[in-house]
Amino acid sequence: MSKNNLKNQNGAIAIITLMVIGVFALAVMTTMSVLATSELKMSGSELASEKTFYAAEAGINEALYRLAKYPAERNFDLFDPVDVNGKCTGVCTHVDVTVPADDHYKREITSTATDITGKQRQLTIKTGVLSYGGGINYAIQTGQGGLKLDPTTSVTGDIYTNGSIIGDQNVTLYGNVTIAKGLPISLNPDPKQENFPDPVEFAQNDSKTVMAQSFKVSDKLPLYSVSVCIRKNGSYNNNINIYITKDDGGKPGSSIIISGIIKHQDLVNTDCKWHEVIFEVPPLLLSTDLYWIVLEAEPISSSRYLIWRADSNNPYNNGSALYADKSKTTWTSLSSYDMTFRIKTGIGDTFAQAIYVTKNLRAQKVDNVTADGKTFCNTPTGTCYDTYDNYCTSDPYNCEPLKFPFENDIDPWKLQAENGGVIDLNGGDYNVTDGESLGPVKIIGNLYVGNGIHLNITGNIYVTGKIKFDQHPIISLDPNLPNGSYVIIADGKIDIDNGTEILRSGDKGFIFLISLDNALDSSVAPAIDAKNGSKVIVYYAPNGRIYISNGGELNGTTGYLLHIKNGTNVIYDPNLGDVTIPPDGGETITVVEPWKEL
Repeated sequence: MSKNNLKNQNGAIAIITLMVIGVFALAVMTTMSVLATSELKMSGSELASEKTFYAAEAGINEALYRLAKYPAERNFDLFDPVDVNGKCTGVCTHVDVTVPADDHYKREITSTATDITGKQRQLTIKTGVLSYGGGINYAIQTGQGGLKLDPTTSVTGDIYTNGSIIGDQNVTLYGNVTIAKGLPISLNPDPKQENFPDPVEFAQNDSKTVMAQSFKVSDKLPLYSVSVCIRKNGSYNNNINIYITKDDGGKPGSSIIISGIIKHQDLVNTDCKWHEVIFEVPPLLLSTDLYWIVLEAEPISSSRYLIWRADSNNPYNNGSALYADKSKTTWTSLSSYDMTFRIKTGIGDTFAQAIYVTKNLRAQKVDNVTADGKTFCNTPTGTCYDTYDNYCTSDPYNCEPLKFPFENDIDPWKLQAENGGVIDLNGGDYNVTDGESLGPVKIIGNLYVGNGIHLNITGNIYVTGKIKFDQHPIISLDPNLPNGSYVIIADGKIDIDNGTEILRSGDKGFIFLISLDNALDSSVAPAIDAKNGSKVIVYYAPNGRIYISNGGELNGTTGYLLHIKNGTNVIYDPNLGDVTIPPDGGETITVVEPWKEL
């Protein structure tokens, strides 16, 4: 091989070697570039994830701050940054504050942060609070007492009753109507006292015209009837008044829950006869209370009187017997005696009668009803139809009785009011002056708001007696109160005269008027009596009768028995379904479950 050829070969090898090295170097550089770019992207993604996490965490902290300062806070947004139109251009955070269905004093906070690329982080925390959260979900809700609607009344919103609905001509219900199934009528094994070896005479003269026997029930039940074993002596021809009342310091209270009559024509002169009195409205009896069966009769002569059979061996452990004159100022014990009595509880089948419903109707029985939607019932009587099928279907009409809202919340509200101060009037009247601010406070006595007076509410109010709103007063919430709704509670009756106005504050600032009186009898004043033209947002009387006179206006009402007179309109406000009643004295927040990422 020539020298020149060897040199050429060596040069070619060098060139090839350089080319290989160049390609390898380029490959290495490309790989490094790709890795660097990928790492940069990963770093950016992690940064975006961190930003959304911190934004979600900030949402949790902001919600806790807002709940402490504004207990009614629910949902809000945090935008950072924003453009000139307020639109989010960075990380957007949405916070939901919800009230669990099973606990009105907890809040679940969920914070969701999202960046402009769609990356999202979500955190949640559960807290305990002192503020009530919940509300009233129906335009009208009643207990076993049911609902009575006079002509030309209307209700806009859904209705749920545990008792029957009785309407009249031109009654229109704009919504769904549900009537829960009735409780069977049964002879309650306890309480009763059926032994009657001993006679107890009364109505012989003015000194002994009233007889009473106390009793307790073992469960929360409506009282259908009371039976007593009585006979007359001689030609006694006066009717006997019988009524039920709550205990008042070991004697019958003065407030009648429900009453009836034993007619003198039904009395016999011979053996004791059981007389059953079925009440027009079945009052709800509570196992925590002591009740009295009271018989009252006018005397005729010493030979013409009444005999209530009894047992002098004190066979009934949860009660006692008393007697009094017609003034009922002094009661005398019938030591070791228990009078005869039987108790029946329940209400029987529920029904709807003479109403027009624009949506669906559910009831055990119906009579002369019209529903634009479907009618679900068990035993139709009269006219029962709907515009779809023209017959009653069997799906489903056996709805369970519904509990009242606020059932376990009123006692804490009373205590909060008391913690704000006590005005002890020893049963007297507290007269509000015009423009006065009141609350939180407990008034031992009655509350009177006079004609045209303006009352400024600065906290919850609890009155141990009754409340009277005279003509045309105005009751409003103080603008400096924390956002939310407030309550005015009376152990006694609430009387609302013509033109009373109870004003709201914003969308969710309501004043709830609450009476705990248990008056149901039509012969006595109801628990809440709303006169003509009164404008009140919400009434609440879980134990008694609410009577709303002609032309009243309200947004929702809950009561054991409700009677609405001619021309009254109930228009449900959906904001009532989500209200907050802040605690007097400020909010306290406790962590129930620490935050976690979803």
